[in-house]
Amino acid sequence: QVNLGPDKMVVDLTDPNRPRFTLQELRDVLQERNKLKSQLLLVQEELQCYKSGLLPPREGSGGRRENDARVARPGNARSNKEEKTIIRKL
Repeated sequence: QVNLGPDKMVVDLTDPNRPRFTLQELRDVLQERNKLKSQLLLVQEELQCYKSGLLPPREGSGGRRENDARVARPGNARSNKEEKTIIRKL
Protein backbone atom coordinates (compact mmCIF):
# COMPACT_ATOMS: atom_id res chain seq x y z
CA GLN A 1 0.00 0.00 0.00
CA VAL A 2 1.37 3.39 -1.04
CA ASN A 3 0.87 6.31 1.34
CA LEU A 4 -0.51 9.22 -0.69
CA GLY A 5 -1.07 12.73 0.62
CA PRO A 6 -4.55 14.22 1.10
CA ASP A 7 -4.32 15.98 -2.28
CA LYS A 8 -3.43 12.82 -4.23
CA MET A 9 -5.80 10.43 -5.92
CA VAL A 10 -5.38 6.94 -7.34
CA VAL A 11 -6.87 6.63 -10.83
CA ASP A 12 -7.59 3.33 -12.53
CA LEU A 13 -6.51 3.88 -16.15
CA THR A 14 -8.89 1.17 -17.36
CA ASP A 15 -11.92 2.84 -15.76
CA PRO A 16 -14.04 4.47 -18.52
CA ASN A 17 -15.42 6.99 -15.98
CA ARG A 18 -12.04 8.24 -14.75
CA PRO A 19 -11.31 12.00 -14.73
CA ARG A 20 -9.91 13.16 -18.04
CA PHE A 21 -9.10 16.76 -17.22
CA THR A 22 -7.16 18.43 -14.45
CA LEU A 23 -8.93 20.74 -12.04
CA GLN A 24 -7.10 23.73 -13.54
CA GLU A 25 -8.23 22.79 -17.05
CA LEU A 26 -11.83 22.58 -15.85
CA ARG A 27 -11.54 25.96 -14.12
CA ASP A 28 -10.12 27.52 -17.30
CA VAL A 29 -12.96 26.11 -19.39
CA LEU A 30 -15.57 27.37 -16.93
CA GLN A 31 -14.01 30.84 -16.87
CA GLU A 32 -13.98 30.97 -20.66
CA ARG A 33 -17.61 29.80 -20.76
CA ASN A 34 -18.65 32.49 -18.27
CA LYS A 35 -16.81 35.16 -20.25
CA LEU A 36 -18.45 34.09 -23.50
CA LYS A 37 -21.84 33.89 -21.79
CA SER A 38 -21.56 37.48 -20.54
CA GLN A 39 -20.51 38.67 -24.01
CA LEU A 40 -23.49 36.85 -25.52
CA LEU A 41 -25.87 38.51 -23.05
CA LEU A 42 -24.49 41.95 -23.95
CA VAL A 43 -24.93 41.31 -27.66
CA GLN A 44 -28.44 39.95 -27.14
CA GLU A 45 -29.40 43.06 -25.16
CA GLU A 46 -27.96 45.28 -27.87
CA LEU A 47 -29.84 43.35 -30.56
CA GLN A 48 -33.06 43.72 -28.60
CA CYS A 49 -32.50 47.49 -28.44
CA TYR A 50 -32.05 47.62 -32.23
CA LYS A 51 -35.18 45.55 -32.79
CA SER A 52 -37.25 47.74 -30.49
CA GLY A 53 -35.96 50.91 -32.17
CA LEU A 54 -34.21 52.32 -29.11
CA LEU A 55 -30.89 52.42 -30.97
CA PRO A 56 -30.46 53.63 -34.55
CA PRO A 57 -28.80 51.19 -36.99
CA ARG A 58 -25.02 51.53 -37.15
CA GLU A 59 -23.34 52.81 -40.27
CA GLY A 60 -19.95 51.54 -41.42
CA SER A 61 -17.65 49.12 -39.65
CA GLY A 62 -15.51 51.87 -38.04
CA GLY A 63 -18.34 53.15 -35.87
CA ARG A 64 -19.30 49.62 -34.97
CA ARG A 65 -15.88 48.86 -33.52
CA GLU A 66 -15.95 51.99 -31.37
CA ASN A 67 -19.42 51.20 -30.06
CA ASP A 68 -18.49 47.57 -29.43
CA ALA A 69 -15.50 48.68 -27.39
CA ARG A 70 -17.70 50.94 -25.28
CA VAL A 71 -20.31 48.25 -24.75
CA ALA A 72 -17.75 45.56 -23.94
CA ARG A 73 -15.88 47.46 -21.22
CA PRO A 74 -18.52 47.25 -18.45
CA GLY A 75 -19.09 43.58 -19.21
CA ASN A 76 -15.38 42.84 -19.05
CA ALA A 77 -15.06 44.53 -15.67
CA ARG A 78 -18.05 42.58 -14.40
CA SER A 79 -16.66 39.40 -15.96
CA ASN A 80 -13.31 39.87 -14.21
CA LYS A 81 -15.07 40.27 -10.85
CA GLU A 82 -17.14 37.15 -11.53
CA GLU A 83 -14.01 35.19 -12.44
CA LYS A 84 -12.29 36.24 -9.21
CA THR A 85 -15.38 35.23 -7.23
CA ILE A 86 -15.46 31.86 -8.96
CA ILE A 87 -11.78 31.31 -8.26
CA ARG A 88 -12.28 32.10 -4.58
CA LYS A 89 -15.18 29.64 -4.38
CA LEU A 90 -13.13 26.89 -5.98
